[in-house]
Amino acid sequence: MTALRSHGVLGATGVIVGLLIWGVSYFAGLALIVSSPLVSGIAIVLITTLLGLLAGGVITFRPDHNAVIMPAKDASATGKWVVVAHPTTSAEAQSAEDYLRRVDEETFAQTLG
Repeated sequence: MTALRSHGVLGATGVIVGLLIWGVSYFAGLALIVSSPLVSGIAIVLITTLLGLLAGGVITFRPDHNAVIMPAKDASATGKWVVVAHPTTSAEAQSAEDYLRRVDEETFAQTLG
């Protein structure tokens, strides 16, 4: 799942969960919710949406990418070429790794997967 997609899915899930929480609270007759349904609904939905988006960020956070991204940015800024391979099978990954290491062992970098 791509980062943008998981953020969107979890954000939408947050909205749905917020609406469910608000609906259950409203029909249960909680005084705080019943006395100001619009304000409480907005607050609950905003909080649960934020929590969903934060969960999407946590899920897609990849600290292993910094080992590749920062040297690639530095190389690109100095006018060097950056080659990025996105293999879909382990055989393709091994083939790309073998080739790229032969070309330049010193600056080869990869992420976990």
